[in-house]
Amino acid sequence: MTLLAVSLVTVELAVTAGVTVSPVAPTMPRPREGGAEVAGGEDPAGRRKLWISELPDGMTRISGELDPEAAALLRTALDPLAAPRPAVDGALDPRSPARRRADALVDLLTRTLDAAVLPVGGGVRPHLAVTVPWLTLLGRSGVPATTVWGQPLPRAVLRRLACDASVSRIILDPAGVPLDVGRSQRTVTADIRRALVARDNGCAFPHCDRPAGWTEAHHIRHWIDGGHTSLDNCVLLCGHHHRVIHHQGWTVRLGPDRRPEFLPPAWIDASRSPRRNPYARHPHDLLYGIAAG
Repeated sequence: MTLLAVSLVTVELAVTAGVTVSPVAPTMPRPREGGAEVAGGEDPAGRRKLWISELPDGMTRISGELDPEAAALLRTALDPLAAPRPAVDGALDPRSPARRRADALVDLLTRTLDAAVLPVGGGVRPHLAVTVPWLTLLGRSGVPATTVWGQPLPRAVLRRLACDASVSRIILDPAGVPLDVGRSQRTVTADIRRALVARDNGCAFPHCDRPAGWTEAHHIRHWIDGGHTSLDNCVLLCGHHHRVIHHQGWTVRLGPDRRPEFLPPAWIDASRSPRRNPYARHPHDLLYGIAAG
């Protein structure tokens, strides 16, 4: 069996199911005049295709075809991010391979946007922009927040995104015409983030080894609910565990030493015993502990 026998790879992605990469039937070279091919052959990149389609339930399906070179780049970029992550109790990663690949794609996109390496468009660097009525942000309205493409976002997703974001105030009149635009402000300042990195040393969730560069700042008590943006009210989490905290019933708090600890939901541990990430301990702490022991 040879990998070169497949000249195109079909990629299907539905956000609920993840990426499915499957070979299609080998494609024979297109004949040229007199049965001869153009010198050098056809450039496979000319056959790349990508479609993005919105589904009725609010999800989005991505489908397309990639030549071997592009498919290899995709696999190389996704594979390290799609590796299984054991649960805190040592159980196997419950996510399917398709879900892990989809999460990896989102992680890859998030890191690319955070790195600010994409071209500027209209004077603004590409980023995820969400429009949300103020009463919706406070939980007092059922009007959903929306992306710039008009897709609604659940309130739990909105709260997670608002944990670590740039927030701009835009006042609209009753007809929806902007009257005033406030200065964009980060919910977590650079100084606070540096302090979080020094304390948490990466994702603070138990047994996660994601480095600080892959993390977001999570408010222990959300600023929407009156929580302060401070070192003692924030914790670093990777994208995957940030979603776990917001959607699966985990509680975060600071221990007596002002380091984060996590209380699992009762369906994982009936006693809800606090857990910590051993990787969050700095080398000097470990050496001190060994010397003291």
